[in-house]
Order: sequence, then structure tokens, then C-alpha cells
Amino acid sequence: DTMNNKKKEGATKMVDWLAITRDELVSEFMLNALRLHEGVTWSLFEARTGLSYDNIALEVSQLIKQGLLVDDNEHLQPTALGRRYLNQILRIFL
Repeated sequence: DTMNNKKKEGATKMVDWLAITRDELVSEFMLNALRLHEGVTWSLFEARTGLSYDNIALEVSQLIKQGLLVDDNEHLQPTALGRRYLNQILRIFL
């Protein structure tokens, strides 16, 4: 098809790979996931990052004790208070 051929001819393909650290991976994931109203499941965290929940259990535990997150052992989400202080929560994972 002519339209697809024109797209292929004019397309520039750039591929750069950048290795990121475990901390950066967790930070990026949490930045996106905790902004969702419904939060995130642990299975999605593990599938997307390739990391176990144990990698962030200490941070999550501290945030739960502060009343900023709630965890039902399979799903993590900010509380009403946590939504107000979401940027502070996300800093913990930076």
C-alpha cells in the first residue's frame, strides 16, 4: 500500500538502550502506578519490574505506618491522606 511505503521511506529509526538501576526502575514504576486511583497489584509490580515485593517492603511498611498507603497483601494504593501527600510518598522511592 502506497501510504505504508511512504511512512517507511520517511521514517527515521533511533534505538538507544539505557541501563537503569533497580532503584530507578522502582521509582519509575511507583511514579506511574501510585498516581492511579486504584493503585497497583503486587503481581503487576513484579511482572513489570522483575523484582519481588521484598525489594520495597521496608519503604511500604513505613508508609503504611504513617497512614499514607494501604496494602491488602495483593494490592497497594494511597490512602486519602496519601493522595494529598503523593509527592512525598514518591520521594521515598527515588
